Amino acid sequence: MDQDPHVENANEPQKDQPAPIINPDGTWAEHWLQHPLVPEDLRENVQLRTHKSLTDTLKNWAGLEKIRGAHVVPVPADGADDNQYAIVFDRLGRPEKPDGYTMPAIDDNEIPPEHRASDDLIAEIRQVAHNQAMLTDWQWQRLIAGWNKIIAGRLKAQADNHATAAQTALNPLRDRWRGQFGANSALAEKHARSELSPADFDSLVAMGGLEHPGLLEYFYRQASQRAESEPDIEGGRIPVDVLTAAEAELNKITKDIKGPYHQEFHPRHKEFVQKANELRALIERAKAQGQGQE
Repeated sequence: MDQDPHVENANEPQKDQPAPIINPDGTWAEHWLQHPLVPEDLRENVQLRTHKSLTDTLKNWAGLEKIRGAHVVPVPADGADDNQYAIVFDRLGRPEKPDGYTMPAIDDNEIPPEHRASDDLIAEIRQVAHNQAMLTDWQWQRLIAGWNKIIAGRLKAQADNHATAAQTALNPLRDRWRGQFGANSALAEKHARSELSPADFDSLVAMGGLEHPGLLEYFYRQASQRAESEPDIEGGRIPVDVLTAAEAELNKITKDIKGPYHQEFHPRHKEFVQKANELRALIERAKAQGQGQE
């Protein structure tokens, strides 16, 4: 039977129609990326070249959507407002509220409590960090830790400078007291403690009064006058007040585990070691003379 010339063969591609982009088994046809249905900007896509079938493409798309939902951070366009940036930093780890920021630990030896920011100030800084800067908790912790390091460095530099200045100022007095600086300063401190109220004595110490050569010598002379004569601590019998003060001061220095005597890198470490050695020498001399506390 002759075929009607007007009926086209269904098994042959129609003229001017592109070849199928996908095979009956679901695999992509050869050179499918060059198919007219594929946008030109995707025809050289390296990732799509690895796809062998529609199944590969669908799985890849689903995986990308899953990653996008959990990890991809949107990039705000030029001129984006705070709300758009808030979405970004919330995704990166900004706490839900300002008080959600984690405060790094602070070493008391580096930043004493009196040199720290108040709770009210910290609360204000948290507000700015959260609402204006939109910091993540990761950024906040490193910012505060860096700030604390700067403050600790400034405080140490100040302490070093103060210790150096104090030692320089005391050197003439050390020379005059010829190796008895520890004993004499201990006696001066004992006298000051007995003459002043506890609050006034603490204020004197806080202001560095017992590191001031004039005040230290003043209290020493006052203590000596109370004993009716200035002690002959160079060669004669050591007065009981001097010996008692020396023993108490040595005990205080050596028992303070966190004090300068035991902290090798403390700016006043050498000063306290020297003072302790002078006190031991005085006490040993008293023992050699058969003295003790009377």
